[in-house]
Amino acid sequence: GAPRIYPGRVAEESQRRTTGLLRVLNGRAAGSPEMAIRLEKAGRSNVEFWLRRQTAYDLVQARKQESRIDVERYRPQPAA
Repeated sequence: GAPRIYPGRVAEESQRRTTGLLRVLNGRAAGSPEMAIRLEKAGRSNVEFWLRRQTAYDLVQARKQESRIDVERYRPQPAA
């Protein structure tokens, strides 16, 4: 048979999604490709817009940790 629907659970799940969506829209949380598709289907721009926005958010977060990234500069060897 069809799964039972519990109003309290639906409201809780809906609230969780709404809270997650608001955090993404306000730049306080990471989104996902699935979230981008949902936003596109809801008429809120297109997937590419949301994925570019997510990439920009990810870069800002990485820049905040940039001082912890230690990389030795690449130096090509002279041709023999």
